Amino acid sequence: MRNVIILGGGISGLSLRYFLSQKYPDLNITLIEKENRLGGVIESRQSGGFFFEKGPRTFKASKSHSLLQLICDLGMEKELLVSEKNAARRFLWKDDRLHAIPTHPLPLLASPLTRKLIPSMMTEWSKEVGADDETVHSFAKRRLGVYAAEVFFDPMTLGIYAGDIRKLSMLSCFPSLKELERKHGSITKGLFKRKKKSFTYPEGVRTSCLFTLKRGVESLVAQLEEAGKGDIVLNTAVRDVVFKDGKVSVSDGNHTWEGDHLFCALSAKGAYHLSRTWDEQVTAFFNALEMASLSVVHLGYECRPLKEEGFGYLIPSNEGEKILGVIFDSSVFPQQNHHALETRLTVMMGGAFHPKHHEISKEMRIAQALEGIEKHLGIKALPMYTYATEYVQAIPQFTLGHAQRVADLREFLREKYPQVTLLGNYLDGVSLSDCVEGAKNISQNIIYEST
Repeated sequence: MRNVIILGGGISGLSLRYFLSQKYPDLNITLIEKENRLGGVIESRQSGGFFFEKGPRTFKASKSHSLLQLICDLGMEKELLVSEKNAARRFLWKDDRLHAIPTHPLPLLASPLTRKLIPSMMTEWSKEVGADDETVHSFAKRRLGVYAAEVFFDPMTLGIYAGDIRKLSMLSCFPSLKELERKHGSITKGLFKRKKKSFTYPEGVRTSCLFTLKRGVESLVAQLEEAGKGDIVLNTAVRDVVFKDGKVSVSDGNHTWEGDHLFCALSAKGAYHLSRTWDEQVTAFFNALEMASLSVVHLGYECRPLKEEGFGYLIPSNEGEKILGVIFDSSVFPQQNHHALETRLTVMMGGAFHPKHHEISKEMRIAQALEGIEKHLGIKALPMYTYATEYVQAIPQFTLGHAQRVADLREFLREKYPQVTLLGNYLDGVSLSDCVEGAKNISQNIIYEST
């Protein structure tokens, strides 16, 4: 029987444990996690009479096939919760007012927010194809103009990566748009010509909808723990890794585990500290990997102060606001409200343009969140519940050249450290579904012969 070790009990490590268990039932798997719980940043909270997700909360069906398939494979289809139609409404704060982002042709022409895009959209098909890798800003400016780059691509990138479009790689951050340009010579042409991926959606889930889980995303963690096989060791921080005679062993200073293969599913910071003695090429990869921090404030009201229902709003960085955006949790999934007169908001701050925001006091962050929503949404009522948290150096920044650096790192590890595989959100994608897909791909590419 072969022995494998998985370091890290977040979504990547847990998914890999499950996929390997399914493929190789006789495989001896040991998962080691430094904290006293599994799930990493995934945490569903019931507090003060309100429900909030501390980590990832909403997923777009069309971009989450791997996650949806995993949920179905685990028998959790009945746990799926689909967003209300209101969730399709999204807003942008610009020029001291909230604008609804049009989703149909006539409003697109009429809205002061989007009508400036029409000329550049009409000529986008004639623009030359750019370099293999370029910044998000360069791509958007070249294809659709400065206005599109700064008003739409900028807040979209902040909402996903909390990052700077002048530094982040289009190839790594938005590979599907880059692929449309490469394959069709144009985004607009590509959107009309592209074929939808074949996927059988669970009952009630539409391609365009958002979804979550009724009891919270943390219920997925519990199900993965139960469905996977092998030992789970908590409260254990691995310090040393030793490679010898084709084997690999890890130690926390008190106990040593030996295996045929090590899957490192730690955070980028954890993987860096563990691997810094391996080789300078590995160290160079992590040194080049920038990270962004995020401050999050949850606000719960026992009233309905929102004048507009929808998913929420984002703010372009050149507006000079402290807030990156706000999610209207109670509007997206009202099924998770405890009573009809309830409003739940998640306020996001920090990111690449405010890198030390998480260092200010929680009280100050809550005050800034309240100040922001009063200005943007006209909400003067004080919330019944507030909660502030921070994610320090938590969001990988896929800067220019990231894809090539990842490819070089993987090739180097295959040649010099074939007993090790890295996985996590700092490699191919930051979303929860990206992590699940990465773990599934690794399990499919690993081949163990019976011993």
